[in-house]
Amino acid sequence: MAGNRSYFNFLPRYVRWYVRLQQYKWYIYIVSIAIFLFAIVSIVVLIEGYNDYKAIQRQWLAIQNNEDNQRVLKEYESLQQLIHKTLQRKSSYDTQYIAITLLDGAMTNPGNVTIQNITFTDDGFSMVGIANSDESYQSYMQYVQSHLIRWICNGKQDIQQDSGYTVFHMDGHPKEHEHSHAENDRS
Repeated sequence: MAGNRSYFNFLPRYVRWYVRLQQYKWYIYIVSIAIFLFAIVSIVVLIEGYNDYKAIQRQWLAIQNNEDNQRVLKEYESLQQLIHKTLQRKSSYDTQYIAITLLDGAMTNPGNVTIQNITFTDDGFSMVGIANSDESYQSYMQYVQSHLIRWICNGKQDIQQDSGYTVFHMDGHPKEHEHSHAENDRS
């Protein structure tokens, strides 16, 4: 065979290709058949996928045009509106409860705490008030914090030296869900 290789280099190029073709023709046939079968299988899979897509699209359109589905969608939209109204009402109940608690705390210390301004925002409330003494301010803060358990209330005070009054500012925002803290503590 080694002797044949030395003559192989002197053959013209087309003869060398012909010799190689004859040596490897069964491999070439097998690879060609494999590529052909792969192409046919790929085309069949693509056609079946497209037919499945069309069938699913027809089913979806049939469901969308179904009267029962239309009725269910309308009921779902009405339930969503009801939930939205209920959540708005709950928000207004929360603001009413907070306002009543802040005012009630001021009334438990008659003449000692005066509320100047209460502002409600989407994430909490802000309040400015005047207390006659530091003890009145502390008492008021304890009252508010004991009644607004689900809220974090942060207060800052500024004592007016010449008048003896304490001007205070309090911000409040809801606490995060307590179960998430408990889950974090366990991990």
